[in-house]
Amino acid sequence: MRILLASLLLAVSPPVLAQDPAAGEAIYRETCVRCHGFPPVNGPETASWNPDQIRSAISNRVSRMRFLGYLTDEQLADVAAFIGRTMGVEPPPKHDPTGMWWNPSESGWGLSLVMHRSERNNVFGALFVYRPDGRPIWLVVPAGRWSLPRRFSGDLYRTSGHAFGGPFDPKAVTVTPVGTFVVELADNDTGTLTYSIDGIPVEKRITRQAF
Repeated sequence: MRILLASLLLAVSPPVLAQDPAAGEAIYRETCVRCHGFPPVNGPETASWNPDQIRSAISNRVSRMRFLGYLTDEQLADVAAFIGRTMGVEPPPKHDPTGMWWNPSESGWGLSLVMHRSERNNVFGALFVYRPDGRPIWLVVPAGRWSLPRRFSGDLYRTSGHAFGGPFDPKAVTVTPVGTFVVELADNDTGTLTYSIDGIPVEKRITRQAF
């Protein structure tokens, strides 16, 4: 079985949804530990968080793995999550929030989110809203961190800078912490935005814009 997990997990492929590492550990101990030991070595430690690779090996590539065909897709995802967590890399979140978000009933403000594919999948957010007097305000979340598969949060900052055109003046750039920022995703395209600015709390339903 040493060959089987080495071959199936060395491949580079897209990440999968976060699952249950504890359940994956139980499966690993029952079916894989005899060849790879514990913690995993000689192949599994290079896991790429993709249970499709395991399924492919079971079905097509490694004959000695065919006895594992009874494992469900969810169980294979659990195994991939366990291996990744053992190596110190958290599973990817449930949904990728990258895109433009808004409330269709409240045109005029919005939220831009970009998730950086990495070990921690940090999210950068830019929130454009308006002050009570109608003046626009620009707010950013430079490092949103996932605490749950559907929830990320971070510190919210107000920024200002040099006017467009003319030589850039770095002294005009300011970054001021103003509050907190949380997004809770209900599914791939809807969620709840909760933030505060200078002690004023705000909660909004948000929807991903379709293009």
